[in-house]
Amino acid sequence: IGGGVGHGAQIIAAMTMGAAGVVIGTRFLVAEEIWAHKRYKQALIDATETDTTLCMQSIRNTFRALKNQTTDRVQQIEKEQSQVDIEDLLPYISGEIGRTAYKTGDTALGMLSAGQALAFVNKIEPIADIVASLEREANQAIARSQRIRSL
Repeated sequence: IGGGVGHGAQIIAAMTMGAAGVVIGTRFLVAEEIWAHKRYKQALIDATETDTTLCMQSIRNTFRALKNQTTDRVQQIEKEQSQVDIEDLLPYISGEIGRTAYKTGDTALGMLSAGQALAFVNKIEPIADIVASLEREANQAIARSQRIRSL
């Protein structure tokens, strides 16, 4: 399961429903080991889950990204044109634009992947600490579940 997973309790919930695992992206984007600029990471920390939007639905490649000038423009194109082709969007969705944001910290442009797990992104820290938090949260969820079952 992937999309919006950023808390240990969500991992346990997914696995309880039969998932073999989960995909976590946004929560790890602020890890110290990620090469993105500190301002880029801070923009993610400052954002909330409502600061994302869906784009590229017109080309059947729906993408959740941090709201910015690029997402506004892509959504405008998708709204105004009855038939959108990848060529119409390429000047805005090019990976090079996003890489520039990673390098410079300027998040005004680019399709910058960010999910609703922004709700759990609150500081830049080592990935080992993020994983330890996820594990602690998962164990707390398991303990809550066991207490409820014993009632």
